[in-house]
Amino acid sequence: MSAARTSPYYHTLPLQPHPPTAGTPKPACHVVALACATTFVLALLALLAATALDSSASLWRSTPLFRAVEPPVAHTLGAPRPLTSAPLDAALRGQPLKVGSTALSAAREPVREIDPSLYFVKRLTKDDVEYSFARSGGAGGQNVNKVNTKVDMRFKLNAHSWLGAEVKKELYRSEGGRINAAGELQVQSTAERSQLKNIDDALRKLQDILDGAAERARPTIATAAGQAKIKKQKKKANERRLDQKKRQGKKKSDRREGRRGGY
Repeated sequence: MSAARTSPYYHTLPLQPHPPTAGTPKPACHVVALACATTFVLALLALLAATALDSSASLWRSTPLFRAVEPPVAHTLGAPRPLTSAPLDAALRGQPLKVGSTALSAAREPVREIDPSLYFVKRLTKDDVEYSFARSGGAGGQNVNKVNTKVDMRFKLNAHSWLGAEVKKELYRSEGGRINAAGELQVQSTAERSQLKNIDDALRKLQDILDGAAERARPTIATAAGQAKIKKQKKKANERRLDQKKRQGKKKSDRREGRRGGY
């Protein structure tokens, strides 16, 4: 028997447990619990990811941009017919869009084509107008103010269905002083000494007025070349204005110098 067991204090010493070694296996219940927890966490993450993707897809489908490019599902048998959005494709390719629209607004709203009938003006004839004759004013001589060569021509705006609605609006806006209470556009001609020539001259005046109104009323698509042309025309017009102003100033200056020299 060892000396420790023969000691009188042997039974009074507390028993110390043996420390576990590195190679001691864990109980099976711990492994199962860890596997269950891992599986639960992975399932929860997958559920959260699926919910996030579904909400993102629903939000995207609710946007106007998706509705503009979403292909419709055919209600008849067969495969659905794909539908592309022309404005969006044009915007992505860098092509110019329709009048007054951007890429997003063109994708949101259907493209409205320009109706040519709204800006139509035909070539006028004598059957489209009414006219009367009167004596020409001004100085006499060679029987000018003694015969009825003056032409008063009237064009009824509401009597012609072929005249575009936008052209009518522009005429009322820009030529209101020529339109009487009966809705007639009036012009006069005393350029010639013949009634027939004055009729033709009045018809040309009316045609120019109608064509100008149609040109102003018709919308245009601004392009880089068009903007450069407009800028160049404005520059030339400003140069002509300044040149005319200098000439007028020189005339006045020369006139003042002449008066001073005369005294």
